[in-house]
Amino acid sequence: MTRPAWILSAVLCGTFLCAVALAVAPEAGLADEVTAIRFGRLIDGRGGAIPNAVVIVEGDRIRARGPASTTPIPAGATVLDLSRFTAIPGLIDVHTHLTYYWDRTPGTNPWAQ
Repeated sequence: MTRPAWILSAVLCGTFLCAVALAVAPEAGLADEVTAIRFGRLIDGRGGAIPNAVVIVEGDRIRARGPASTTPIPAGATVLDLSRFTAIPGLIDVHTHLTYYWDRTPGTNPWAQ
């Protein structure tokens, strides 16, 4: 059974966000801890993808990202291998509530206003 593409995207986005949250979770004395997260692919947000990507997180900030071949992993960094996943930057709103104004005038239709 084939799953809709949005389900896979939501799972991958959730995985990326959980991984980053775990990597940058504040712990006593570890504010400047460096974590390198490896991904099989990183969506660049400009319509492209970076294969075999690395994201370097220092403390609570992303300090670098790019192909593993040109993005060095700092010595002593914790390496989180998520190379079987695709990273998607930011949050993706996969559902929306439509809003409208209706003044509740008797005999009017909220969808018509």
